[in-house]
Amino acid sequence: MASWFRVVELDERHAGAWQGLGNVHYHKQDWPQAIDAYKRALILLPEYASLLFNMAQAYLKQADYDSAIVALRQELRYNLVMAEYILHSRWPMSALGRGN
Repeated sequence: MASWFRVVELDERHAGAWQGLGNVHYHKQDWPQAIDAYKRALILLPEYASLLFNMAQAYLKQADYDSAIVALRQELRYNLVMAEYILHSRWPMSALGRGN
């Protein structure tokens, strides 16, 4: 954990370090600190939807079901937008061996 703290001390705009710090807090069952770190990571990297899932899990551990639902809905909304993009883009389909 000390290394993640050090990274955010040196560069508080390092989204990966905030995510790592959130994961450490999560594994230590420090749910409020985990959620705070995930929120900071999301501010820097809003398209990283898995952070929303991590936050939802931490909210669930605290029995904060309303906040968990909000986080999961945001993640779902983002993933639906990405799925729409992939379905309408020829590049991902060709990368999967489909399309021209």
